[in-house]
Amino acid sequence: MKGMVANFDGMQKIRPYYVDANMAKQLNVISCLISLRVTHDEGELFDKFWQQLKLNPGSFNLLGGNCSSHASEVFVASNILSKSIPGLDTPNNLFKQLSKETNRDVQFVTGHIGVRRTADLRFKLQVLPVSEV
Repeated sequence: MKGMVANFDGMQKIRPYYVDANMAKQLNVISCLISLRVTHDEGELFDKFWQQLKLNPGSFNLLGGNCSSHASEVFVASNILSKSIPGLDTPNNLFKQLSKETNRDVQFVTGHIGVRRTADLRFKLQVLPVSEV
């Protein structure tokens, strides 16, 4: 399969419930977001690698060479992680690996998650709580 890298506009088209918290709530899409504090240099390396990946995303395979594999490559290339995902390249294993980063400020958010573009072209996280049934 041909690979791709989706930005905000791309996600609005192919998976709008991942960027629109109200739609996520309406469809009961519950997400968990992990946030790690990185240095300015790590952030710059991350952005640079991600831009290169957008230009040449390569192929997509379910087992290795998938979205988790590529995300892991970016984290390693920007010195945020020292090694790739242990075990199979799955979103769950990448999440577990990132959550074990003890030398970083790690935060978790769960709910109906979306982002909104601000006037200065940045993004603001929007999290709607999950209703109990």
